[in-house]
Amino acid sequence: MRVLAVVFTGGMILACAGGRDKDENQDSTPGLPEDKVDQASICADYLNCLAAVDPAALASVQSTYGTDGTCWTDETTAEQCAEACKTGLSQMDDEHPEEPKCDDGEVTEVSELEGRWRFEATRSDGGCDDFALDFDGMDLEISPNGSKDFTASGQAEMGIFGNPYDFNLALDCALSEDDFSCDEYVAKLDTHWTFEGVYQEAGIDATLELGMGDGEGGIQCSEVITLTGEPL
Repeated sequence: MRVLAVVFTGGMILACAGGRDKDENQDSTPGLPEDKVDQASICADYLNCLAAVDPAALASVQSTYGTDGTCWTDETTAEQCAEACKTGLSQMDDEHPEEPKCDDGEVTEVSELEGRWRFEATRSDGGCDDFALDFDGMDLEISPNGSKDFTASGQAEMGIFGNPYDFNLALDCALSEDDFSCDEYVAKLDTHWTFEGVYQEAGIDATLELGMGDGEGGIQCSEVITLTGEPL
């Protein structure tokens, strides 16, 4: 299981960092019971998540991350264990978004995206070479439209057959944790715009699927454009 592999890796690193097992520490350090620290709450959350979605795997990590686990012998080891649990819980949240006990609490609010953004193209892949597409970028104004929904309106600059065009966009989008996606938008010249991305640390990594219509409601070719967004 991918998440457990990460947490076990953390456990192995901690074991190496500690240098000795719990019994050895107790033999050589008589004051250890007083030095022990409390279980980090993030590890309790991780174990509760694991109990809900994969109870068979719970026993294998209890001896490390449980209340009396080897993680809590000293402050340094406890901090490393807490980071491993944070990573594990985040991955479990991604894999089991429907399970409330796996909620890591790291949820982007629409208000964090509010404002003007500039998106620059960093890569383009697709099959619209016959149209000689040249996407320059776009400026969008992101406005909340409820707790999870927002609109992204503005302009994009693009060249088709060497001719420059400005496209007015009005996208309806929905946010889920850090990720967002926008409904397909049909602009002038029968262009189809589908925009999605992820918000991280005051930036947006996004992709735009830009399709050229065939005049009959279908799409004859599309480009997938990788974008990076920064607030203006």
